[in-house]
Amino acid sequence: MIASGGGASLKVNGKYIAAYGGNGRGKVTLPAGASDVEIIYGREGDWGAPTLGFAIAGNGLRETRFGDPITPDDTDPILVEADQNTLLRSFMDVPGREKITHAISVGSPEKVHYTYDLDNGAIVQVWRGRFLETTPMWHERGNGTARPIGALQRFGMPAFTLNRLADAGAAWNADSTGSGFRPKGYVLDDKDRPTFRYQIFGSAVTDAIRVLPDGSGFTRYLEVNAPAADLFARLAEGAQIEQVDKDLYVVDGKSFYLRLTDAGGAKPVVRTSGNRQELIVPVRGKLSYSILF
Repeated sequence: MIASGGGASLKVNGKYIAAYGGNGRGKVTLPAGASDVEIIYGREGDWGAPTLGFAIAGNGLRETRFGDPITPDDTDPILVEADQNTLLRSFMDVPGREKITHAISVGSPEKVHYTYDLDNGAIVQVWRGRFLETTPMWHERGNGTARPIGALQRFGMPAFTLNRLADAGAAWNADSTGSGFRPKGYVLDDKDRPTFRYQIFGSAVTDAIRVLPDGSGFTRYLEVNAPAADLFARLAEGAQIEQVDKDLYVVDGKSFYLRLTDAGGAKPVVRTSGNRQELIVPVRGKLSYSILF
């Protein structure tokens, strides 16, 4: 929850959850059925436009934002639409980690958009609806940050999609030491859709994300030149990953579905890592899968 021109607090079933002026965040376990929600907003002085916005998320519920876009003072929000394939470089905030400084958001006329972390060769988040609010980025001096507009599905902490493992049970290493990772930018096709390129573990990689024509999600195409024998791709991680059909998996209680379309004959593995689960697959050169949400 965030407020401008005043302060705000949130209670659920009579229990104080969060306030803007503190950390603005809180958690609650909801009982079955309806719950009482109380939001109090107090105007303070005559500075700033009175605005209030908040987001909700949970198991099986991707982050959804409500209320006003939060902008400095009484500034009109600066919005970027994606009536055609559109790319925008910016900083991007992800809860629980440092700001992503080399983010690129890609918008589509199908109203399915995603953010890619160029420092990790990873898809950070995807959302459906409008594209970006860039007021924090472009108003006055700005702070370089853009915000997605719409129902947001995040994919965990950004980390390398590809990694070398001694075996399918070895931990996914978040340290880039020894990876030889080197971003090589991206190229655009005739529809202005990017294909990202980088080097990692001695291999050249191309990474293309293409929105499905019906807007139900996207397909990702990875191609790795001469992959090492112990190279794996991590396709998903979450609290729970369940295989529901051949090559079809559901993640975090139907937050999204993942369909493996081409693994080059390799067999995927759902494994437990700490209190989370991961879907990994050996890399044989070409790999593609779809995210449906």
